[in-house]
Amino acid sequence: MLRKLSNLLKKNSSKQKNENHSEQNYHSIEFANPPEVVYKIDNIENITPQPSTNQPIIKKRKRKIPIFKIFIILSTILMLGLFGFLVDLYLNVKDDVHKIVEQKMDVSSEIFDRNGRKIANIVSNEYRLYVKFNDIPARVIETLLATEDTTYFEHGGINPEAIVRAIFKDIIAMKKVEGASTITQQFVRNTILTKEKRFIRKIKEIFLAIELHDVMSKDIILERYLNKIYFGNGYYGIRTASKGYFHKELNRLSLKEIAMLIGLIKAPSFYNPNRHKDHCIARANRVLKRMYEDLGWINETEYTQAIEYKPKVYNTDKTENKAPYVTDYILKQLKYIK
Repeated sequence: MLRKLSNLLKKNSSKQKNENHSEQNYHSIEFANPPEVVYKIDNIENITPQPSTNQPIIKKRKRKIPIFKIFIILSTILMLGLFGFLVDLYLNVKDDVHKIVEQKMDVSSEIFDRNGRKIANIVSNEYRLYVKFNDIPARVIETLLATEDTTYFEHGGINPEAIVRAIFKDIIAMKKVEGASTITQQFVRNTILTKEKRFIRKIKEIFLAIELHDVMSKDIILERYLNKIYFGNGYYGIRTASKGYFHKELNRLSLKEIAMLIGLIKAPSFYNPNRHKDHCIARANRVLKRMYEDLGWINETEYTQAIEYKPKVYNTDKTENKAPYVTDYILKQLKYIK
């Protein structure tokens, strides 16, 4: 009996020691199920999960920028750059309008005897007999507009519709097949612009044409244009060409002769009536056909008569010096007067 009691006391004592030892130490329990978590136990009632050092590292994916967003960004940068370029170009050429307005043309003089017969022309750099707008026949203006710029009195220096139409036709044909320059643009181009890269020159031409339209009347632009243009054979200006090719003032020209002169504007050397009369006549007939069939600006009788008319063309020397000694004497007197 005593032995049994002694064994029981030893077991209880041993059990109590084990329980006290458990309370004073920390124990770790690992759970195998994913995700791995290590549980730290302070006591049986307070269990806190701790991240395992063996947990796999999850890498974050880099977000890809959609292609259309890249396209929009690049397009915006391009448009801003183009806008800045155009603004800078406009500011640089704006003041050139005054150069056009104030530019002086070389004008030649004519010497006549007391009977009104011409003795000679006094020519400087360019042979030009200037003519005022009021002395230009309406038929000359009509023929010019029919050929070069039908809507001249309607637009503001440029014709946006014609520009868009020409661009589409050039793209379809993969080459330049149609122009869109107005008379104002042509005048600007022939007055101050130099031979630059085509795109730059065209943009300058457009800007200057718009600005010029605001400071110069339509009539004056036409006057300056018809006096500035080269008509081949050393003739500058339509009056010079009229007197050189036909020995006539503008108000005495026939419709066919007017069409021949206006046709020269496109290519004065190729359509020169002294060298390529057939080409010149064919070009004039196309001008007349447009005036009759496309625009209705002349009637059938006028068209038929003009087509059948065969004008006489002269190859006149630009000085027309019939009395050299007299001409020299006059020039000396003019220098003395100056």
